[in-house]
Amino acid sequence: VAASVVIAHAPAPPVVMPRYTGNRRPSAISLLIAVGFTLTLDRNDDDSGNILLSFTYLDAVPTISLASSSNRGRLVKKVFRMSCASSNGVIDVQRTLECAHRAWSEDQFAEAVKLYVKVLEATGATGDNCGKLPRQEHLQCHANLGSSYMYLADIQEPGTAVQKQLDRRERLLTASLHHWRVAERCGPGSPLLEYFLNSVSRNLYLAKTTAFLARDLHGPAGTGPRVQPIERRAAGELSYDEFHQTYVAKGVPVVITGLATPNWDLEFLEEMCGDCEVPRRRHQPDSAGLDWAALATVAGAEGGRVTLKEHLQTLRSGDNTDPAAAMLFDHALADMCPDLLESMVIPKFFAVDYLRAIPASDRENIWPSPGRFPSIFVQPAGTKCGLHVDQAGTHFYQMLLSGKKRWRVFRPDDVPRLYPRGHGLLFEVDAFSPDLDRFPLISTTVAAEAVLEPGDTIFVPQGAPHQVSNEQASFAVSSNYIAGVGLKSTLAELDFLSQGGTRPEYAQAAAALRRWAPAPDALRPEDPGDLSWQDFDRASWMTGN
Repeated sequence: VAASVVIAHAPAPPVVMPRYTGNRRPSAISLLIAVGFTLTLDRNDDDSGNILLSFTYLDAVPTISLASSSNRGRLVKKVFRMSCASSNGVIDVQRTLECAHRAWSEDQFAEAVKLYVKVLEATGATGDNCGKLPRQEHLQCHANLGSSYMYLADIQEPGTAVQKQLDRRERLLTASLHHWRVAERCGPGSPLLEYFLNSVSRNLYLAKTTAFLARDLHGPAGTGPRVQPIERRAAGELSYDEFHQTYVAKGVPVVITGLATPNWDLEFLEEMCGDCEVPRRRHQPDSAGLDWAALATVAGAEGGRVTLKEHLQTLRSGDNTDPAAAMLFDHALADMCPDLLESMVIPKFFAVDYLRAIPASDRENIWPSPGRFPSIFVQPAGTKCGLHVDQAGTHFYQMLLSGKKRWRVFRPDDVPRLYPRGHGLLFEVDAFSPDLDRFPLISTTVAAEAVLEPGDTIFVPQGAPHQVSNEQASFAVSSNYIAGVGLKSTLAELDFLSQGGTRPEYAQAAAALRRWAPAPDALRPEDPGDLSWQDFDRASWMTGN
């Protein structure tokens, strides 16, 4: 998330800023780094994903009137250049600072960087020393530079050589970290400031590693990842202990056959839940590395929602070859058709879910939420998602009820070779059809691959990048879950995702797990056996009854 740090004197009217603008840049989150100034941050409850941000500018910043919002960026930049021009090589510091703040507030980050740097150089405030700048303006300049470089690092430059792109991203993130460090050393501490420091540090580590590996790559271009089959195991021949020791503890995916999957088909689903409204998504390749799993919400009335019956009719009537066709993707069964939960049996391999150890009274307003899983996928043939890692350090399994899916799963160690973004949860490369001129490092990876048939269940360990293609129209049930194996990593990830307290749902989930779940170093619970939904949801494996 691109940081937005605003220090100001007088409140301005609230401004609604979309979380993703035209270039899908996450909208600003404010950070208070000086004592005695106030601002508010509220997240809307609707489906727009908007953030309501009440923020202010320095008193002296003038209002710039724009004649046409469609030409906003061009007009703003023209005003900046006219009003902030230097005279005889000497800049007007106050005017330049005002223009820098305005450029930053209007998302003109490249322009803002130039202006802030001019101010810092002219006042001798490029480092920890405030020079001739007041302390609060010194902090403001460095914090806004940190956030500007974060954003600029995510901008692609068409036509630029791959290595130059990687080196540029590394350079910009290095600059961002420098300015956040100045804000850290010179201002009061803040959990949100610590989040931004950790966020940039994560992305910088990945950028440095990817750039280094790419510079070290020699020889002819490869042909893509080396593909190896995912092991298939019959449920009757795989014990609970062996599953955890061989696959979960070692982070190895596996396909399990012969499990008691739900006896549902699409006709039954339509009969039971056809009138329920569901959101739909579609694969958007140009958003790879920007949007989770390169998915976009289908636009339209009611926020793109249709009844399940309408979605199934479209599925049956379509040509089943359009890769951009609308999908029902990872939608909570409890929201769509809660009655179906009563007939579910949770296989023993996944029956110990620490989220279920949290009592119902503590489940509200946490994320990941137990009520979010299991979820439903109903997808046309030819569709797919982008390469991604599931958030919050969770494990994942999916039962295929009908159709055919092709999975590719990578080791967490290969994340830097897959051109990561978003702290290593999003990726630019397509694992099924990689552009090897842009992303040659993928040819140095190994992709574990499986084709799922009805009745198959795949397990994907925490932290493993994966991508899925629907070779036939498919219907699947899945769940993310938290196990004792990897719990320390899960808690650390939840702490990070809480973003210094601005995302309390993650902080509350971490607190609830620490309170109610077995300790990370506790012995693994014994084999619970397959559990009915009621026993699973109340974590009967903890109480023994």
